[in-house]
Amino acid sequence: MDTDMMIIYISAVWGILEILLALIKWTRIEDSNNLDRFSFKMLWITVSASLLLAVYFKIENIGALDFGNPLLQVCGAILIMMGIIVRWSSVLTLRRYVYPDFAVSYEYHIIQKGFYGSLRHPAYAGSLISFLGLGLGLSNWISLLVLIIPTTCAFIYRAVVEDRKLAGLLGDDYNTYMDTTDRIIPPIL
Repeated sequence: MDTDMMIIYISAVWGILEILLALIKWTRIEDSNNLDRFSFKMLWITVSASLLLAVYFKIENIGALDFGNPLLQVCGAILIMMGIIVRWSSVLTLRRYVYPDFAVSYEYHIIQKGFYGSLRHPAYAGSLISFLGLGLGLSNWISLLVLIIPTTCAFIYRAVVEDRKLAGLLGDDYNTYMDTTDRIIPPIL
């Protein structure tokens, strides 16, 4: 299989999974506290704009990396798949407590199983790993920057909003959890 097509297929599966998650898990609980603060829309706008720009630079061959192209694409495909695994493992760990629009049920409690034992937002870390993979898979340094910088900022904003609201709702337990875990990227964030 052509490495460009491999990246396209894997990215398409990734995109479909994200859309399905958003459609299936959108808040349907009545006794919830929607705490999104526009971060979900901002995240989707940022991701969409970054993807469009990254593909544009790839198509226009602006910033192309000519060396090791198939190797970069294979490494990129592996990272996309690793990111999907981390993200979906995290989503499945939270199961019924995960909502794209960040609604917290009043029965919510802190979960420290799996990746949540060391990261507060491992699903976001998984997404960032996939974006890194896509940037490498496009074999374009401008696309890589356009995918990593804005999306990382958007995920950090979203994580900060969630941390503040969860600390307000869950109090000292969540503050202790924040003290013992990294936000998204150990040991940086």
